[in-house]
This record gives sequence, C-alpha cells and structure tokens, in this order.
Amino acid sequence: MWDRQARTLRDRGFDVVAPDLPGFGSEPLPSEPFSFVDRIAALLPAMIVGNSFGGRIALETALAHPDQVPRLVLVDPTIGDHKFSEDMTSYWAREEDLVEGGDVAAAAELTLSLFAEPHVRDVLRPM
Repeated sequence: MWDRQARTLRDRGFDVVAPDLPGFGSEPLPSEPFSFVDRIAALLPAMIVGNSFGGRIALETALAHPDQVPRLVLVDPTIGDHKFSEDMTSYWAREEDLVEGGDVAAAAELTLSLFAEPHVRDVLRPM
C-alpha cells in the first residue's frame, strides 16, 4: 500500500521500511501469541507513519517507546477499546463472509465502496 510513497522517499535519500503487519499483506498471522507493538518496536528508532489499523499500532508503539519515535504521522487511525457502530460491524461480517466464501473480488469491491473515493479505486483494487 505504501510502495509509491516509499519509492519517492527512497529516491530522495530517505531510509524507508514499510513492513506488513502480521496477518496483512504478505505477512502470515502467527499461530503463537505476538505483539504488533513489539514487531514495530524492533525497527526503532524511527519516524512512524500508520494508516487505519496500522495507525493504531503506530500510536501504541509511539506511546510505549516515546524516546525512540521522534515523529508520528497518523492517517485515519483506529483506536483500541472503541465500540464500533452497527454499520461497521455489519461491514466486517459481510467482508468476512465473502472472503470465507472465496469471493475475494467481491470483498475488495465492498471495501472500496465503503472506504475509497471512486477516482482512486483502480489504484487501490490490486492492493
């Protein structure tokens, strides 16, 4: 998801690491207990940028290790211990049903229709 931004920053001389969180992208969900914060803390010190659930992990990591996170950018982060709306929980249930039924394309379209403006859906769809 961050490839274009990471490439631009690398081209300008910045060191960029864009890890997939466990269970996202190419990173499998571990079968043993783990900590998202510990996974990201292993990359510190660093400026952290996070979006959505990644924003939550970025925030929790910065709070746990404030001396090692000089800058923090949050893009529409989720937060822990939040009671989500019925619309949101219904969306998650529908998405899970589609994925479990093998219709990943329909799950992607559902997600895009809820979270992405029409003009960026073609860019996001492959992600």
